[in-house]
This record gives sequence, C-alpha cells and structure tokens, in this order.
Amino acid sequence: MKKLIPLVIIILLFSCGTKDKYGKEIPNNLSPIKIKEILNSPTNYQNKEILIVGEITAECGSGCWFFIQDETGQIYVDLAPSKFAIPQRRGRKTVVYGKVEIKNGEPIIVGKGVEFK
Repeated sequence: MKKLIPLVIIILLFSCGTKDKYGKEIPNNLSPIKIKEILNSPTNYQNKEILIVGEITAECGSGCWFFIQDETGQIYVDLAPSKFAIPQRRGRKTVVYGKVEIKNGEPIIVGKGVEFK
C-alpha cells in the first residue's frame, strides 16, 4: 500500500492541467470565430471548417450532441456523423472544430474534434 501512494500522487500530478481531447486533432491554423457570426450569416459558413470556443450548456446523455454558448450566442453541435461522443462536461470551457451545415433552415456544427480546457 505504501508503494502505491507515491504512484497515485505522480499520476495525479501529471494529469492536472491536461486537456481532454476527442475526435480529430484541432488544427493550429484556424482562429476561433464567434457563434453570432455563424447565426447571422449561415450561408457564408456553410460547409466550411470552423473553430469555436464556449461553454457547454446542455448535452445528450450519451454525449453524441451538445449546445455550446459563447458571449454572442448558442449553437447545436452534432458529433454522431463523426462517430464519436464525449463524456458529460456541462459548464466546461470547450473548443470545437467542425463543419457548418444547415439543417431544417438552422445552422449547426458537425463536430470533428472537441477539446476541454
């Protein structure tokens, strides 16, 4: 038991500050855009890869979709087409890499990669 305690401490120290990443790697060459820009001009962003940063406000139980909000608005993110899901992270600061699509007249993000800060 005494040998296990230092190991647990080392694991905790190395895991602090790490980021949770799911799906594809988020490209370094994209700058985040505000959700309001997508909501105001969805056809300008349709089928384009984007990066948004915000907080998860609602999430499905299995983690296949969620809503993300920044200071300018809220948008739906669908992960199912990319065949991955995330754990429950409501309230966490989140970076989403994805493609804008228009479904039923509304813009959504098909998430390709998600990272928690």
